[in-house]
Amino acid sequence: MAYIDNDLPKEIETHKELRKQFTLEVYNQKKQIQEIYNKMKQAISGILEEYSAEQNITIESSFKVDKIFYTQFFDYVFRYGDFHNNGDEAIRKLIGKYDFDFEDSINEFLAEIDTLDIRYKDNRKIDFFNYLCSLSYLKPEYDLRLNDKGLNQLSPGEKGGLLLVFYLVLDKDNKPLIIDQPEDNLDNQSVAEILVPYIKRAKKLRQIVMVTHNPNLAIVADAEQIIYMNIDKENDYVVSCDAGGIEDKIMNNHIVDILEGKMKAFDNRRVKYKKYPALGF
Repeated sequence: MAYIDNDLPKEIETHKELRKQFTLEVYNQKKQIQEIYNKMKQAISGILEEYSAEQNITIESSFKVDKIFYTQFFDYVFRYGDFHNNGDEAIRKLIGKYDFDFEDSINEFLAEIDTLDIRYKDNRKIDFFNYLCSLSYLKPEYDLRLNDKGLNQLSPGEKGGLLLVFYLVLDKDNKPLIIDQPEDNLDNQSVAEILVPYIKRAKKLRQIVMVTHNPNLAIVADAEQIIYMNIDKENDYVVSCDAGGIEDKIMNNHIVDILEGKMKAFDNRRVKYKKYPALGF
């Protein structure tokens, strides 16, 4: 009885402390792997910073619990006690309390689980804690962010524009690149501040063929050649085209008609902008 009352609790605490140390060793190994990838992303981050003066484009990394954890958790325990009824939601709330980028959070997370009302399947408590302490479910996750918003928080247009920018930064190939209306679901300011700087940079390295109805992409991005396409629906859908530089008179007229809504609309906006000095015109 003296062993059970005095020595056994001390042995249990000693083994718990050893388990904690081993878990932190595993965690630090994962951190070292994360640091290797973080060094690789520094070069990319430098380019993103150089060409995103108006829009803050960054790559962030953090440790996240893999979604498979929610399934594997219940391979070991019953949906009982603290996980009765909506067990998945209980796990989500538990995980949401901790920031796994810090080792103290790992200790606190495991310590809290140790205090919960849990019923183990087939006496799998040891297997369960071996799984928890292996941290196999903890993965470094990299998130491309725009103005401190992650991909999942962006609109479809912002998401598409950001992914295109990331591709243009990473891809070092010199093969021609065809892009179909990258401005879809983006406002003109976002087009000018997100897409234009990267497209101007990319076209120094490769030929870019782009279909667009946006003047910022065609004009502000300094297209070397504009191709105007027309389909005559009244004449058996005959297709005709003109090609030339922005400064070409015929092409200039096409640009104003199609991208600016004709000269009258363009002049109307220009005159109204001049009425408001605060706009900087």
